[in-house]
Amino acid sequence: DNRGILAGWVEDPDGRKVRDAFIAVEPAGGGAGGAEVGVQTGKDGHFLIRGLKPRQAYQLTVRMTLDGKPYGGQVWAQTGQPRSQHVRLT
Repeated sequence: DNRGILAGWVEDPDGRKVRDAFIAVEPAGGGAGGAEVGVQTGKDGHFLIRGLKPRQAYQLTVRMTLDGKPYGGQVWAQTGQPRSQHVRLT
């Protein structure tokens, strides 16, 4: 059952996929608490998050440094949607 899955990619301001970016995952409305829960993008900049609640909205947040400059990006996504998600760093 893939309804508890989010998948997609992270891209830099130039549209290149970003490898090894940590994506913090929080349910809409917060409530996670404690340590940040998330996933790392792979060598190709893509991610796959399993084990989420079906039909639940989540906030995906990326903060990182590229070439010595801080970048961040955020997107709201809902599990069970047929399209991939992407986080653009600005």
